Amino acid sequence: MERVLRINNEATERLLSEALPLLTASARELVNTVRVNATNHQRGRANWRARLVRVPAWVFKDRVNFCGKGWIDGGPTFAAYYLAHELAHIKAASDTHGPHFMAAFKELCPFDLQGYESIYKPKSAAAAGIVPNT
Repeated sequence: MERVLRINNEATERLLSEALPLLTASARELVNTVRVNATNHQRGRANWRARLVRVPAWVFKDRVNFCGKGWIDGGPTFAAYYLAHELAHIKAASDTHGPHFMAAFKELCPFDLQGYESIYKPKSAAAAGIVPNT
């Protein structure tokens, strides 16, 4: 079992109680088979072999500079998107952001939250038909 360092228990509880309910039923079901933690790290990670997801605790800050591409509102909505993104790696059994990942992401993340992906991976998102939030 892979060891997880710098777990933020308060942020993990918020992730599961505030962000997870914003995702699709498929995502909520998938979480039952995955270890999910919020950690005090700079970026999230997903290990599909170990079925482990880590979301950075900073997703709950009021404002976040998302990947250096601009300031957006943080909080439960952004945390839900981030969780869906990492869960999509698990569902797709992939470390990349190709078509299998994007199909899994679209299944797990509600349409109104998918626009964040167009900020993070604009070309992959556009190829998958994901458009920016309006």
